[in-house]
Amino acid sequence: PMQSADIPGRSRRFSRGRGLLLGLVGLALLAGPAVAATQVVDDDGTYDAVGAGCDGTDVSFTGIQAAITAAVDGDTVFVCPGTYNESLIQVTKALTVQGSGADVTIIDGGGGFGNSLFGTVRITANTGNVLFDGFTVRNPRATTSATALRVGITVASSQPVTIT
Repeated sequence: PMQSADIPGRSRRFSRGRGLLLGLVGLALLAGPAVAATQVVDDDGTYDAVGAGCDGTDVSFTGIQAAITAAVDGDTVFVCPGTYNESLIQVTKALTVQGSGADVTIIDGGGGFGNSLFGTVRITANTGNVLFDGFTVRNPRATTSATALRVGITVASSQPVTIT
């Protein structure tokens, strides 16, 4: 009877594919678990990566939503003091979004109307815990008209969310 080694080309393709798969698995195991990163937001676009301060020459995000979009589950988005004019911030991942204090880190929704979703800040992460801390949210936009309901923060998540 013919065995797989007797089929021309069969055993070579199988061996190469199997070797590649085992090699990729081995690399993944050697790499270890992913390390959480910190995305920094500063309204002037710079921070100090070495001294961990907000004044410096290292490039940062200038908008909170851009940093959240770049982040992955488990990351921290640290926001330096300032006023951030953003009408909609969506947190859809397990993140820590940390402001520098509610008295100095302001999210200004711009007032008016036009948001299709409720809330200037909308948290809908279902992949893990979310911590949203150290902000003042002001001037939320209404949904349909200038006199409609205005919501600063909306949470619709199956995972724990902490807002302080």
